[in-house]
Amino acid sequence: MSNSLITFSHSLGLVIQGHLPIGRWFRVPTTTHPKKRNGSIFYGVEYAHLCNWEDGTTHTWFSDKEAKPNPDVMRRMAEASARQDAKRVQDAARAAQTAREMLSRAHAYTHPYLEAKGFQKHRGEVLDDSLLIRMTDLRGAVVGLQEIKMVDGDFRKKFLFGTRASGAVHQLGREPGAILCEGYATGLSIRAALDSCPMRARVVICFSA
Repeated sequence: MSNSLITFSHSLGLVIQGHLPIGRWFRVPTTTHPKKRNGSIFYGVEYAHLCNWEDGTTHTWFSDKEAKPNPDVMRRMAEASARQDAKRVQDAARAAQTAREMLSRAHAYTHPYLEAKGFQKHRGEVLDDSLLIRMTDLRGAVVGLQEIKMVDGDFRKKFLFGTRASGAVHQLGREPGAILCEGYATGLSIRAALDSCPMRARVVICFSA
């Protein structure tokens, strides 16, 4: 694997650790979220297709910058990209279905995470020992969920596998105005502040956006 690919990928916010498998998509961390795998790379030796799912951008790298694109290479890249797109659609559909099933079995309870954030009386959607944060599109349809639970003494947050986080939100309130934020606890804090002042707005939690 060329060092120029490593440099190129880093300039796009993607981190290559070790060797990439040849001929298939591989998830990689990003510079902004090194503990997650929010990027993917298809490595074909003489070329690579790179995707940063945090900003939705895609890029192509060629080992020989002066070489003319090989039609066969371009065809294989297009086929690989189409397979990846189809897989993402399938994974997203399964995530939405699984999320709906989990949320249907959840109950309104307090949760240690909420208590740790100062919301002892707030009741969230809880299933077993997990706090479920439903993720919807802007029309309100469930697209997935974020799960928060205690693991080895720390709270672990993760999206249900396949959840399409881009464009997904969790809204608090129904007011016409909107205040955007990233995390659930932050959203609850803003909601509490709004409830004590004359400003009327809903809170839109945007997760990783």
